[in-house]
Amino acid sequence: MRVLRVLTCVLLALGAPALAGELGRLGPGGPAGTLAEVRAQARAAGLGDEEVKEAEDACREAGLTSAETARVLLLVARARVAGLPHEDLLSKLREGVAKGAPAEAILRVLERRTLTLRQASDLVERLTLEGHRPVDAKLAVCAVADALWAGASPSEVLRAVREGSALPRGLPDPRTAFAGP
Repeated sequence: MRVLRVLTCVLLALGAPALAGELGRLGPGGPAGTLAEVRAQARAAGLGDEEVKEAEDACREAGLTSAETARVLLLVARARVAGLPHEDLLSKLREGVAKGAPAEAILRVLERRTLTLRQASDLVERLTLEGHRPVDAKLAVCAVADALWAGASPSEVLRAVREGSALPRGLPDPRTAFAGP
């Protein structure tokens, strides 16, 4: 047991700084590299030139720094790679710019929306495995994300789709994105 502990400490001492550096470059809160590097990563992730340009233009209009713009592009690229509806993030970006929201608020909303999309994707996957087929996977993720974003709990969303019942308080209805069991 002691040998294992010592070996673990040695590996952490030798490998963790390099690993931590790489994870930090791409991690949720760490720097993302230069704007040019992230632009290349976004294109490699499958974002089109128009999407990259649109995001950069919106960021510039909102007054985001190049580091903040890189963060936005990285969020959108990661959503694309994860199979999430990255267009939804671009829409939120445009919405924030149109409202004249400060850069910090736009970044906060995009980061929060990314988490909501991931949670929604997990719920759609769970419902699909239970036999509730989405009409379109991305549409279902957006519909569930909208319900969560508006204040529905995950259990309320699951119950609404499973039982075919409306969400309380007039929240967006995720049932419209499912064909049923």
